Amino acid sequence: MSRGNLHSNVRRNSPGANAGSLEVTAGHAVRNVLRRSGYFLLEGRRPGAAPGLKNPAQWDLRPPISRTLAVRSAAFLPLWTCWTDLPSKPAVLVLAVLLLTEAFGASDRLCAEDTVVVQLPNSRARQTVRGTIVEYSGSRLRIRSAVSNKVFVFTDDQLVDVETALTRSHIQGTAALRSGDALSAESLFQAALASESRAWVQRDLLAMLIRCDLRRGRRASAAERFIQLTKDDPNTRHFGLIPLIWQHRTIDAGWSRSARVWLASRQLEARILGASFLLDDPGTQTLAVAELRELATCGRAQLQHLARVQLWRLKLRDHEPHRAEASGLAKRIELMSPAIRGGPWFVLGRAWSQLDEHDRAAAAYLQVPIVYSDDHHLAARACLEAAHALQAAGRDHQAERISAEITRRFGDTPFAGEARNRL
Repeated sequence: MSRGNLHSNVRRNSPGANAGSLEVTAGHAVRNVLRRSGYFLLEGRRPGAAPGLKNPAQWDLRPPISRTLAVRSAAFLPLWTCWTDLPSKPAVLVLAVLLLTEAFGASDRLCAEDTVVVQLPNSRARQTVRGTIVEYSGSRLRIRSAVSNKVFVFTDDQLVDVETALTRSHIQGTAALRSGDALSAESLFQAALASESRAWVQRDLLAMLIRCDLRRGRRASAAERFIQLTKDDPNTRHFGLIPLIWQHRTIDAGWSRSARVWLASRQLEARILGASFLLDDPGTQTLAVAELRELATCGRAQLQHLARVQLWRLKLRDHEPHRAEASGLAKRIELMSPAIRGGPWFVLGRAWSQLDEHDRAAAAYLQVPIVYSDDHHLAARACLEAAHALQAAGRDHQAERISAEITRRFGDTPFAGEARNRL
């Protein structure tokens, strides 16, 4: 539920912090995305005077304590800090209050007031409102004041902090997912969902279940849940979790049947998922392309961008792009909402690889595991492709470092085996 880039003062000692580091060899493009994402640049060498990716720098990257979910007891004493990976727009910290005292042992959630801190327009001042959150969607938050009973409405870009109470299962599920135990996390989130009455928190739990599916490689299940999530909130704060297909793959009969149902839906999110799943199937490719072309002109900017890059993905499978086309795609990505850039960066990495622009390819690929790691399997594949690109560029040492990172961080994916063979 936490959002944006929030840097905590427990950065070095967080029990959830990644051990080790990821060395990236790239140029200004990677440096810029890392800065935007709050990453440290440690022991870095300044690139050459000329801008671009032809003068690579080596950076030792250690992820920040960002997108943090801070958990407190009923006595407001620190218990632990865990992370959720939610690339999103403004920084919103959700402070969860977990009831652990014997006096309230029968209750799983403390019935406390919600607290919202907002940035006042055209001012450096902030306003704090305490009460009950009535609605929290991708476009606005509504909270009923405990003092005046008045309902305040705030837009997404005004939000600074959001404090609420979460159930024990919700907190434990977040910790389990952060530790890599997606199976246990899924059970805990489902238990939390069964006992949670607030619609906006239910949607956040559904987003966490999507993350569990992506961690386990269950893309069809993630798609079903995403369709359910966006049915109630098309402008969801979790739109970046949309589980489109970004690499060529053969889908099984079960996926194909589900995708055909999605394609026939009136819901735009279901249709783009159906088209994405069916795009590599010769029997349904024409239908999928027609749907993507229609969505590329719909009134929803996020869907327009994603549909166009999906069509580009198909084009790369059969044709080598021109450099001007790859540069155009890079510019298009910069126009997208940051939350949805993960898959498009992967496609751009493929385009630069086909053009033998290996430094540029590595820079594009590495943005996926560094910034968009919710899609666990895509992030692992992007890491592997970055290692290939670095090796093709003659940077064997950096390629080995990336391969070692895959075995450590993505050891539960099919790509870890190939990385081990490289080592």
